[in-house]
Amino acid sequence: MVYRILSLDGGGIRGVLSAQILASLETLIDRPLHEYFDMIAGTSTGSIVAASLVLEKSAKQIVELYRKNGSTIFPYWGKTSYLSPKRFKLLLNYGLSAPKFSNQGLCDVLKQEFSETKTVTDITLSSGRKPKLLIFSYDTVSRSPIVFKSWRTSNWYADVTLWEACACSASAPTFFPAYQVSGGGKSCAAIDGGVAANNPVTGAIAEAINLGEKIEDIRVLSIGTGEYASGFPYKDVKQWGVLQWAGHIIDVLMDAPVDISDYVARQLINTQDRETDHYIRLQPLLSNTYLRDLFDAELERQLPIGISRRNLKLTTAMDNASRENIEALIALGKAYVKNGKCSEKLTVRQKIQDFIDEARGGD
Repeated sequence: MVYRILSLDGGGIRGVLSAQILASLETLIDRPLHEYFDMIAGTSTGSIVAASLVLEKSAKQIVELYRKNGSTIFPYWGKTSYLSPKRFKLLLNYGLSAPKFSNQGLCDVLKQEFSETKTVTDITLSSGRKPKLLIFSYDTVSRSPIVFKSWRTSNWYADVTLWEACACSASAPTFFPAYQVSGGGKSCAAIDGGVAANNPVTGAIAEAINLGEKIEDIRVLSIGTGEYASGFPYKDVKQWGVLQWAGHIIDVLMDAPVDISDYVARQLINTQDRETDHYIRLQPLLSNTYLRDLFDAELERQLPIGISRRNLKLTTAMDNASRENIEALIALGKAYVKNGKCSEKLTVRQKIQDFIDEARGGD
């Protein structure tokens, strides 16, 4: 019997892109995703999507979560956002080295969505059929990863609330302050799991094997929050110092391990030196040119009132919660599944269908 894993990357507001890809997947498998997957792993924004799915929310509901609450979590954006009057209180409390945002909005949204009392292990205890949930964070005190596992009812974090586990995983350095979490006599200063595993796929595979699953029975769907279309040329970075790197270092630190995790996962899951449908990675290009190439008249008719094809302009920023950027990310997710290609002969939609067909052994 196959064991299905869903792995969800970090990426801030770009989690809405992952959620939209999942909404398209949901229509293809014609089943709630919490009934389809055996384990769902997430880091940072991916932990929010993962926890929502395990709590039986539909992918469409998660898209609306980002639409409704994105600007609460990230209340200002753009080149002058560090000078926003809304940030003055942070500067008074922390000085010039203050994080960009307070975590108040993030915590309020998480409490609202996941309840203030439901714990990480309540998920597994309440229903044996629900998928196992895996959430990654990092403790700066012990300098080691925190891996919240919904099925480990005797671990120190057993009584940590689900919303707090997601707050730990999403507390990206420079964006949010570290989150203090305690349980079982242990206290941690938790930061974004992306510093250790922004793509949590290898951790999820390892946990499945530890649970007794055979590698040949594991099927993995890994979803990213978008691939950068351009890098930093040598002529620029060779002369960068602290100030120049400051605006880019988090992107680089969280992006670099993503492809490495993807490579390792492929080597583990794909056997006999050949590609299989046991593992697929969905990662659209974060490019307005790419979006325009995939967009069509049918998708244009689906745009919400007030949004036109002309003002679909996405950004790579993890904290740009403008309506225009969120709608552009949603449009990219729809267009990628509908019209995207994995290769010259294979469409994204067909690749997903092949994965679904291959993973039917668990039904």
